[in-house]
Amino acid sequence: MPAIGSMAEIWRDIAFALRVLRKSPVFTLTAILSLALGIGANTAVFSLLDELVLRPLGVRSPRQLVRIGSLENNGMTMPVPGAVLEELRKDPLLQGVCGFTAGDALVGVGESSLVAATHSLSGDCYQTLGVRPAIGRLFTRADDTHNGPRVAVLGYEFWQKRFAGNPNVLGRTIRISGVPFNIIGVTEARFQGLLLGYPPSVSAPISQRTVNFSQDPTGRFYWAEVLARLRPGVGRQQLEARLKAEWRRLLDRGLPPGFKGANRKELVSMPPVVTPGANGLDYYFRGHFERSLLVLLGISVLVLLVACANVANLLLARGFQRRREIAIRLAIGAARWRILRQLLAESALVLAGGLAGALALSLFGIKLVLAGFASAYARSDLSLTAPIDWRVLLFASGAALLAVILFGILPAWQTSDVDSASALKSASGSLTGSRAGSRRILLSGQVALTLVILMCADVCAGSLRYLRQNALNFSSDNVLNAQLMPLPHGGLDNKGAVTYLRNLLAAVKNIPGVESVSFSSFAPLVSLPYKEDIRRLDHPDRAVLQAPAEFVTDGFLHIMRIPLLAGRDFRNTETIESPRTGIVSQSVAARLFPLGGAVGRHIQFGSEPETRDVVIIGVVADAQLEDPHTQNRAF
Repeated sequence: MPAIGSMAEIWRDIAFALRVLRKSPVFTLTAILSLALGIGANTAVFSLLDELVLRPLGVRSPRQLVRIGSLENNGMTMPVPGAVLEELRKDPLLQGVCGFTAGDALVGVGESSLVAATHSLSGDCYQTLGVRPAIGRLFTRADDTHNGPRVAVLGYEFWQKRFAGNPNVLGRTIRISGVPFNIIGVTEARFQGLLLGYPPSVSAPISQRTVNFSQDPTGRFYWAEVLARLRPGVGRQQLEARLKAEWRRLLDRGLPPGFKGANRKELVSMPPVVTPGANGLDYYFRGHFERSLLVLLGISVLVLLVACANVANLLLARGFQRRREIAIRLAIGAARWRILRQLLAESALVLAGGLAGALALSLFGIKLVLAGFASAYARSDLSLTAPIDWRVLLFASGAALLAVILFGILPAWQTSDVDSASALKSASGSLTGSRAGSRRILLSGQVALTLVILMCADVCAGSLRYLRQNALNFSSDNVLNAQLMPLPHGGLDNKGAVTYLRNLLAAVKNIPGVESVSFSSFAPLVSLPYKEDIRRLDHPDRAVLQAPAEFVTDGFLHIMRIPLLAGRDFRNTETIESPRTGIVSQSVAARLFPLGGAVGRHIQFGSEPETRDVVIIGVVADAQLEDPHTQNRAF
């Protein structure tokens, strides 16, 4: 078998291939653009999929992490009481435990304040995760005390943006929800937090950021999401089996006495669930986009196959035109393997150009998609970058290797297989034998794949038209969504809060151009649906219906243009002392009361005291305010 050749010969083959490609600019550009579109589409979609679904946390050995929580009957994982963390730390199957909450807070820097993403972490979080400081130190369990000195750690991006990376930030004071915290360190750059898309600007010990619950007036009780690190050789199923035997006891001991009755019974009866924790938590992106990205990746693979078939057909046609050239070279003594190597060099150069174009197109496409999403979602602290890192480059290289196999080897092999005598006798002719068969297979495959792509595109376009025209059944035209963030030390009792909110609604409604205003506990099409158990009070034994349940004020239906089919809307004269009222969707009313007459009937949803007896005052048309794929909606 001949040697591949010296580097000098390889460079001569590349130089010869460049000269040949320059003589056919139309062919070269067509082939490069075909591959750029095919590989670029795959790279762009995979980059987004990697960012949202596949990329692990920027911590030490993320595959060893698991998420621990209580499994609700709606399939969601619920956080655990903070006291359970201490019990989990004693578990011999675990190397470490990290309890945390993630959310927004009003952060004060100097004289200015901004709403920023924050983490509240147990003192052993950084040690469990293996996160190191960029400067200073990170807090430990000794710092995580309710009455201890208040310390905070800055996120790397926040430190760069707000403090220009100044190391003298250590020792300065920053305010979180009006409470001063002393900055003791900055996390390393690779740590982007535990909640997808929202790297924490500031993190503080979780015991110092507890919220007062009515069931625990001491203010020391808190709920925590839990990530834990398994010991080597321990599996998730092994840990879950162990926790099942102890979980009810752990929850019962972890809940303060203020949790009583049905609420406590429901909480302690939830079984434990252990799920992979390598990718951290996500409250929005994966649930909304994972399935769509997987579908797009499948379609983009088909596009790549069509592009490869197209380039292979171009190379076969071009090889037929070069039969006399190849025949002359063979006649004067050129070895077939040398000609084959030169033809592969041409394919490699075309592929290199296509790969460069693909990376440029994918970068442009990713920026365009993320910019459009950030604009629609309207969050300044949203951090989705989808960088072209080694995983994306490895995927692009794999796609390029597939492309070489599909379009490069067969045409090069058949072009170099020339019968010198017949080729020199005629400068033209028709494809016969294996060449004709190869072209027919490639053309048939290209047409078939193109038809599949067109059918997929038609289905996607039809789904989009349906969603835009019919499925949502509400109107967002001229609707502005704004989030309220309480000012520091602005706490009010229930009556004071109601008065303040009523005055705020009235003031906003008096702004010129405002037609109507309402409060809601969720953001339409942004919040993930959280399904509650809904049951009839007159027949509590009947099957429980699960549907999202949210809190809104009067005017919400009018703003969203949701028709009221029966009964009445909420009234702004209703107070905390008024009977609890609710409005249900048409489909929920039909499932709860199949014989009709839902208005005036009593239902219960969840286990909170304020929702145990709710009288239905209205029925509205179905509207998919949170999940476009469901028709079960209740207020």
